Amino acid sequence: MSPDGQKIAFATERTEGGCGGASACASTSPEKTYAQIYVMDADGSDQTQLVEESGASSSPTWSPDGERIAYALPGPDDDTCTIYAMNTDGSGHRRALVTLEGCYSIDSLSWSPDGTKIAFEGSASYNAVDIWVVDVAGAQGETRRPRQLTHTPRAWWNVDPTWSPDSTEIAFTHKHTEGYEQNIHKINADGSGEVRLTRDPALYRNPTDDPPVDSTYFPMYGPVFSPDGTKIAFVRGYRHLENPDPYAGSSSNSSLVYVMNSDGSNPTVVKDFSLEQVTTLEWLPGEVDLPLSAPTWLAESLLRPQTDVNRPETRVAR
Repeated sequence: MSPDGQKIAFATERTEGGCGGASACASTSPEKTYAQIYVMDADGSDQTQLVEESGASSSPTWSPDGERIAYALPGPDDDTCTIYAMNTDGSGHRRALVTLEGCYSIDSLSWSPDGTKIAFEGSASYNAVDIWVVDVAGAQGETRRPRQLTHTPRAWWNVDPTWSPDSTEIAFTHKHTEGYEQNIHKINADGSGEVRLTRDPALYRNPTDDPPVDSTYFPMYGPVFSPDGTKIAFVRGYRHLENPDPYAGSSSNSSLVYVMNSDGSNPTVVKDFSLEQVTTLEWLPGEVDLPLSAPTWLAESLLRPQTDVNRPETRVAR
């Protein structure tokens, strides 16, 4: 969503050709995928297509002034990824900010509040994803070298970077690709001082013991800073050993939304979403915006539950 809340940028794909899974015609009718990026009004009207390129795009991110968006595309040889910036009204030419060599993927772009940098999750080695940063400033046509802030071993991913309001720190999710171990980490924008903020799951209460909760499933993810930078909201996933819904099959994932101090202390539950999986958080001034799934949440009504004065108002899209 744009900084003023009036516009939404999103990525989608268009596919042509292909054989519907039939290998016999794959050579005569190869499937081709095209990345598309649109901007529309917050109510879903006035969709404008800005990009259509071969390949798959990352989700776009807005510049703090709302004048530009940035997005990533794979190179023609599938061995590079490039981040581009362009005007949100489609005018002018797009600008290549950085190209990552030996790239498997780039995603989760996040523009710093001061407008000078973009953080992103990038993979330059098999089954390892790290947090990178690139400077936005520079002469037209000049590309910048990305800086790798984290260095994870294989099978560990650092994803979903989000900036502190003063652009000095980045919070992100550190997760293992096998199992459910996920925690919130924080690092300085220069790559120093990485710390783990969330702790042993035993420190975070279960929402209920009846029905009992699966003790092996406790991912903590999706951090976002409060507007003043003193707190971080995040999601803790949980699931029941038996589904409370007698008409359902296996137990659905559930979510607890927490707010903690920016040093990880004093984690406090804001809202319990039993049998609903919260995927992302966006802390707006005075509230937390919780799209449960995109893009369906755009067309649904908003619920504003009552909260006390010490907690952010929770805006929940259902």
